[in-house]
Amino acid sequence: MSNRPLRVLAIAVAGLASLAVDAAPRVLAIDSGTPGLQAPEQRRHEIEQALQAWKLAWELGEADTYLRFYDPDFRGRAPSRADWEKERRARLANRRISVEMEALRIRLLTQSEAEVHFVQRYMSASHQDAGAKRLRLKRGGGAWRITVESWAPQP
Repeated sequence: MSNRPLRVLAIAVAGLASLAVDAAPRVLAIDSGTPGLQAPEQRRHEIEQALQAWKLAWELGEADTYLRFYDPDFRGRAPSRADWEKERRARLANRRISVEMEALRIRLLTQSEAEVHFVQRYMSASHQDAGAKRLRLKRGGGAWRITVESWAPQP
C-alpha cells in the first residue's frame, strides 16, 4: 500500500496553513524592515507557514510540490531552471530526508518581499550537514516564493 495519499494530505494541510502552532519554526526575531508595513504579524505568519510546507515537501520527497515553492525564474547555480530542477529531483528521490530550522529570523522588506535567516540541519541516508541558510522570498499570486537561496556551512 502506498503512502502517497498520506503525503499529499500532509502537504495540503501544510499548504493550507493548518499546522499546529507547536509545529511552526521558532521565531527569534522579526524586523519589519520598512516603516509603515501593514500587518507584519500576518506576513510573518504566512512566511512561517510557507516555510513549514516547503520543509515538509522536501522531507517527503514530493518534488513537484517542493519546486513550486521557488520562483519560476529561480535556477540556483545551475545554467538553467531545467538543470536545477533535474538536480533537485535527483536529491529529493532519497526518501529519508530530515530538515530542521533553528533560530529563524524574518525581515520584512516590503509588503511582498522578505528575507529569512536560520540554521538549517539537513540529514539524509547518505549526507548530513548544518549551516546558515538565507532565503529571499517574494509574494505573488497569493503565495510566498523563494527567489534567492544561499547556504554556508557552520564553522
